[in-house]
Amino acid sequence: MNVMVQPKLDGGSAEAFYEDGELLAFVTRGDGNEGDDIVENARKFTGIPLKIHNKSKISVRGEFIIPTEVFKKNYLNVGGDQAPKNARNVGNGLAKAKTLKEGMSYSHLHFVAYDIIVDGINFDSEYEKETYLMGLGFETPFFSVIVENEEELIAVFKEQEENRDKAPYSTDGLVVKINDLEDQGKFDMVDGRPGGQIAWKWASKGVVTKVNDIVWEMGLSGMFCPVAELEPILLGGEVILKRVNLHNCKFMLGLGVKIGCMIEVVRAGDVIPYATRVVS
Repeated sequence: MNVMVQPKLDGGSAEAFYEDGELLAFVTRGDGNEGDDIVENARKFTGIPLKIHNKSKISVRGEFIIPTEVFKKNYLNVGGDQAPKNARNVGNGLAKAKTLKEGMSYSHLHFVAYDIIVDGINFDSEYEKETYLMGLGFETPFFSVIVENEEELIAVFKEQEENRDKAPYSTDGLVVKINDLEDQGKFDMVDGRPGGQIAWKWASKGVVTKVNDIVWEMGLSGMFCPVAELEPILLGGEVILKRVNLHNCKFMLGLGVKIGCMIEVVRAGDVIPYATRVVS
């Protein structure tokens, strides 16, 4: 066993294209087949070299993210009830914006690279690709290790999961890649992604807060649904949680949610707030 382990970035996927050492295009993942070329905005991101020393045709894959401290300073408490939900959503909107609102800046976005294709070069390993990226001036994920056995892999997962809130930008797990590219190539593609790589996600992290009120709102189906209004609390390090959907009477009564009780809320898939239990 010889695999590379890196953080799974929770940002916007994109691919940068270079020729004659110049950045020519920066294309978002879109629907997986066709994305948007946002190169004019991307030139203002941090972490993207506008010129590189290699004159070959080169494509670099990575993700654009808003660093945690930048997000907290500029976006977390802005807009009241209309405040942004998380750094990924803000970043995706910011990256494609034609004009910017006051306080926003394309430079708040940072590009982190994790894959590269260079005409005329056949890389032997993931480690070699990462080293080449750094040599061109790209930032790679904030940690990257090669592990040799299952025990080492589990230890890395536990350590990074425990420290996920200390990461410089949002992550939602690990990416585990077979280091040897010849061995990796023996696996078929899965949903357009390399079969020799897997994503290992963190467990959803919960917070406990008080239910201040329960209100009823009409959903798209025309049914009235209960919604818990909460004592505001920070969830996942980047979302100020004020409300959570209780879905229907059966769900609400099954949990035993009442005004004044303390409930635990997690972000299902690290995205949607979801009430899991009554604590007291």
